Amino acid sequence: MIAGRSFDLVRWGSTRVTAHPSLLLAAVVLVVLFAPRFDQGPLDPYVAGLVFVVALYLSILLHELAHVAAARAWGLAVPRVVLHLLGGHTEIVGTRGPAQAAVTALVGPLASAGIAAAVFAVVATVEDATTAQILWSLAWVNLLLAVFNLLPGLPLDGGHVVAALGWALTGRRSSGTSATAWIGRGTALGVLALVVGFRFGEPGALPEVVLGALVAAFLWTGAGRADALATAQRADEQHERTPDDRSTP
Repeated sequence: MIAGRSFDLVRWGSTRVTAHPSLLLAAVVLVVLFAPRFDQGPLDPYVAGLVFVVALYLSILLHELAHVAAARAWGLAVPRVVLHLLGGHTEIVGTRGPAQAAVTALVGPLASAGIAAAVFAVVATVEDATTAQILWSLAWVNLLLAVFNLLPGLPLDGGHVVAALGWALTGRRSSGTSATAWIGRGTALGVLALVVGFRFGEPGALPEVVLGALVAAFLWTGAGRADALATAQRADEQHERTPDDRSTP
């Protein structure tokens, strides 16, 4: 997760929904990036871009609340959801095992895919060109978020699913965490290479390059934290396997 102080937006039961200040930077980049797509109607393209960004972050919030609902169904505490520059993060206290970890991670991309399907169904009934374009963009971005989040590297949801699978197969949580942390690093480098290779230097591509670089940095940092977590998990597992040689007098 991105470091820094967040401010409260709303509360859902015991869960605080907060926003990181970097959310404002994301809003600016996304409005600039998407505004040219909304120049077909009477509404100012940048106003339409702002409407799209607000709708997008509401859909990201629904993605995160799906994680919250799943974790609560397993009896886990969820103190906070943070919306930040590159999406969102749900803080979950504890775990119930690999099945819980996999299910809780998987429901987020499924929620994004469901939102995309619902918006695609609605947009077919819309006649206003600008509204239709906003909805099309919202649907496609949610679909892309669902697919992207299913990639098998941490800190993405797909990484959590694969890490849980490794945990279930080996009996060691650290095995899956370590492997998917390295996959996450590879994903970060892949994102950066794609953005630089296809868009760098092209007219008007600066917002996309900046956004791609931020995504890559987020993935790389998150993978590094996952690797550190794997080290801590290995230490815990070693401690559990070491017999207690203390004797009672």
